[in-house]
Amino acid sequence: MEENISIYIVGGTGYVSGELIRLTLDHPHFSLKGVMSNSFAGETIADHFTHLKHKLTKDQKFLNFSSLKQAIANESKVTILSAAPHGSTANILEEIISLANNHDIDLKIVDTSADFRFSNLATYETLYGIKPLAHEIHQSFTCGIPEITKDFTSRIAHPGCFSTSILLAMVPLLLLNDHEDYFLVHSVTGSSGSGAAPKNNTHHPFRNENFYAYSALNHRHQFEIEDLVKHSFNREIQLDFLPHSGPFVRGIHSSISYRPKNKIDTMSIKKLFSDFYKDSYFVKILNIPPKIKDVAGTNYAEIFIEQQRGTIIVNCVIDNLIKGAAGGSIQWANKLNKFNESTGLLSASTGW
Repeated sequence: MEENISIYIVGGTGYVSGELIRLTLDHPHFSLKGVMSNSFAGETIADHFTHLKHKLTKDQKFLNFSSLKQAIANESKVTILSAAPHGSTANILEEIISLANNHDIDLKIVDTSADFRFSNLATYETLYGIKPLAHEIHQSFTCGIPEITKDFTSRIAHPGCFSTSILLAMVPLLLLNDHEDYFLVHSVTGSSGSGAAPKNNTHHPFRNENFYAYSALNHRHQFEIEDLVKHSFNREIQLDFLPHSGPFVRGIHSSISYRPKNKIDTMSIKKLFSDFYKDSYFVKILNIPPKIKDVAGTNYAEIFIEQQRGTIIVNCVIDNLIKGAAGGSIQWANKLNKFNESTGLLSASTGW
């Protein structure tokens, strides 16, 4: 009989947090022991996430940080799923790491903030305007996607949602060793990617029946991808990234354009992708262009490859909240705890 793992969620009130709670509650081997939110401490979780009220009890309330640490101190083995904001996450997790070290707790962490994604801490500080923690703490984290990153520590920094969709489509092309390292990417994201708090130009009433580009060639995830590729694959790439706002709630559609120096036939490119993802349960290579509706609400990524006149086009669709954050985090937590990585993540899309 497989053991149950104590799960604590940090930063418990956003969209990603809600999905972490939902997925943890449905996981056969994860036991939700606490959800931390200083701003809602003492309030009933089900009153905030009313769509989960049939899964939660009235005595399940948000913890403050002090109560969270007290609960963790009584555990012997803990997995932290963190969805706290950029900037505040690093200090929270630093204290939890110190607590675990002092109490000899087997601690595993999966974090969805940007605080531990960058190998180049100066880039992080420039992009986010936040002074990073000590270098050795950052070195203890591995930034990567479950299907791509093979060597990892017990502390994971999950890439951003744009980064996830782009890296899944891009990384197999790096194996061509073509020495052409320029990629042009267009991505369209839904309104849930902007978070739960309405903001000008990002909340759904403005985005509905609307379409526009933003942060062209200057989006944070562009530099995140370049840093991750350099650190993980020892490759310097130039990425021109054009993100767009789409008139839907969930999902990302990314299109990568790549023009190799050396000729390669389309079947060979498709085989490259199929071979790369042959052991990856959640990445599916299609013969037709993918649709966001087919992956919304799931942990799947669907990819389509085409080539015309020497230009390779790769389309990738994911659910930004699931594969791009909460589902990817559960997938990592499965791997860290030696479960099948698909455990608790097999729901199909609603489709419409």
